[in-house]
Amino acid sequence: MRKTPSSQQSQYSVANHSFDGAARPEVLATISYRSRAVHPFSELQLAQLLEPALQYNDANGLTGLLVYDEGRFFQWMESSPEKLAEV
Repeated sequence: MRKTPSSQQSQYSVANHSFDGAARPEVLATISYRSRAVHPFSELQLAQLLEPALQYNDANGLTGLLVYDEGRFFQWMESSPEKLAEV
């Protein structure tokens, strides 16, 4: 990922994946972005951010990864294009 002067950078891609061997493959979309926190997060604040996000993702068919390091976030999510458009 190249650096940009903005605090956030997004990429969006769609690929056909067949997860269950069905004749009609499911469409899987992914999005990734990075951002910088205005103020550093404590472990407690990260836990408070993560818990409702996990519940929302589980209820809405989203999977992904969230990385936090010294005030910077990187997030990668995947789901159907329609679900990601709602996020």
